[in-house]
Order: sequence, then structure tokens, then C-alpha cells
Amino acid sequence: MSELIKRSLGQLKCQAVGHDISLEDEELLYIKPDRKITTKCSICGRPVVAEMNETDEDEYFVTELR
Repeated sequence: MSELIKRSLGQLKCQAVGHDISLEDEELLYIKPDRKITTKCSICGRPVVAEMNETDEDEYFVTELR
């Protein structure tokens, strides 16, 4: 499958269920003092920001960079 098709299918999936980050990036959230990292979605490769929820360390938010 070509990379273009994989990325397009990944973007459709992310539109339906949201972006995701790798386990390595998720572990970085616990290390970084500001609990925020800029990375790429592990599904579609789009640039995203992952930020830990201040009230619940078991939850984080992933938003697409525009």
C-alpha cells in the first residue's frame, strides 16, 4: 500500500476517533515539567500537541496543530 493511501486512511480514522500518540511520547508527558509535548500522530503522522490533564494524570488531550 502506498504511503499516500496509508496516510489518507489514517486521517479518516483520526477524524472519526481522534489522534493518538506513541507509548514513548506518552511516557515523555510524565517526564516533561510542563506536561506538554509536540509530536506526530502515530496513526496519520499529522503534527499534534499532547497535554496532560492537570486534574487527572491518567488522562491527556491530543490536539492537531494548525
